[in-house]
Amino acid sequence: MTTTSLSGLPLPLPSTFDFAAYMTTPPEVPAPVGMNLAPKNARNLVIERTNETSLALTHAYQDAAASTAGVGTLDVGAPLLSHFTYTDEEKSLLVASKDVVESTGPLPVYMTIFIATERMKAARADMDEKAKREAERCPSYSIFGTQLMVNPRIVSAVATGETPIPDIFHVSLHHKIYFPLHWWSDKILRQAFDYPHSIPNTTITAVQTSSLIAPSSVMVVNVAKALKELGEEDEAQLTPGLWRQSARNLLNSFKLLCPPLDPANPSGPKYTHASEFEKPVLFFANLDCFEESMSIWSPVERKLRYELFRDGIFDHRLWEQRIGVVAIRLSFNRDSMTPSSLPPATPASSPSKRALHDDQNPSATKQPRRTRGDEPRGAPPIIREGSAARDRTPCCLICAGPHMAQDHSSTKATFQDGTDHFSRLLVETRDIRTIKPFRGQGSKSLCIGFNINKSCTVAHDADRVHACSLCGGNHPALARHPMCQRVRDGVIIP
Repeated sequence: MTTTSLSGLPLPLPSTFDFAAYMTTPPEVPAPVGMNLAPKNARNLVIERTNETSLALTHAYQDAAASTAGVGTLDVGAPLLSHFTYTDEEKSLLVASKDVVESTGPLPVYMTIFIATERMKAARADMDEKAKREAERCPSYSIFGTQLMVNPRIVSAVATGETPIPDIFHVSLHHKIYFPLHWWSDKILRQAFDYPHSIPNTTITAVQTSSLIAPSSVMVVNVAKALKELGEEDEAQLTPGLWRQSARNLLNSFKLLCPPLDPANPSGPKYTHASEFEKPVLFFANLDCFEESMSIWSPVERKLRYELFRDGIFDHRLWEQRIGVVAIRLSFNRDSMTPSSLPPATPASSPSKRALHDDQNPSATKQPRRTRGDEPRGAPPIIREGSAARDRTPCCLICAGPHMAQDHSSTKATFQDGTDHFSRLLVETRDIRTIKPFRGQGSKSLCIGFNINKSCTVAHDADRVHACSLCGGNHPALARHPMCQRVRDGVIIP
């Protein structure tokens, strides 16, 4: 009578029986829904012990089959069972906490070995990191003959060379510690590089990148203490040249920290802090009003700079609109100032003080006296800095009324002579667009800077044009002297 083996084959097993495959544990299977860690450990422990018994019987049969005595009545063990899978979260929890192991155990042997191995890896990595920091602090190797010049250059009395950026500034920026912009100036960077002890520092815990390895500590600039020595960012003290210099150094640090963009790699990053910060740096540096009107664009630049730091993406049209809105507001406020509210002129008894710009010093520029009869017929009145002509009301870019464009009534769509307005205000985007198609198909956005007579030189796209917002002519709608045929001192000419 033939007896059937637990493997499903008749006994004795054939000489070609694959013992190695029979003694291989099958792949793990997902645990039943709702099975917690404790019952999973218990089930896997039972499965492991059952498999160990089966393996022992199979090994005994294999040894007997290879001997001269033969297998006799022996049989292999039962087929091996699959263990229930542990999730990555459960494994991390068991590795990190001994309390969890004790409260949910005992564990199967293979999981105990796994946990011990991961803890050994973490301990070894921690020891290596400590040894590295100790070696950097107190190097045991000989330092003689190892020091090299990083950026060799010829010392010149007129050329300063490239400004070095201290590592602590790079590390601080990497950990999203943002300084006032003027801290990136050449003077402060050289001070921090030449005299590292002069910059207060502190130690923070780096961002944790692995659940198995404790995060390391890094040294960064102590901003709270440095503010007392280096000062906060102040637009009134940040000159255009200092802004350009500091922005360039900050951009260079970003370029070293961020990975390069590769258009040929579709899976690579499409935006980085370096690529997005470089765009506004070029945008503001190329403004027509960069030098003389920093009070207009500097507050906007600072606000939008921090929006980019929060992973914002540069939008040329949005930034241009915000600059335009601020410029209009400042222009209208300046036109509505009375002589009594203007800053006082520099006294004659103080010749050592430099005269202010015309917009700040009403007595800086003397205009030749001209009588009413000397003016050409129909010409706008002469406007001198500090004269009563400053008391004009603002002119709307849409209807030339005595209000700003942002306050223009949406129900008013015609001039006093009954003709339709040429443009309208989009409240959502604070954009002024033509009502009808203009210079081609579709309506066009009108450049605000051009229409307030700021001599805009920005190269716009085809959807934004330099044209009068009142009539579409090739001239600004408003200026210090209104130019449009519909405006004379803020009064519409029918």
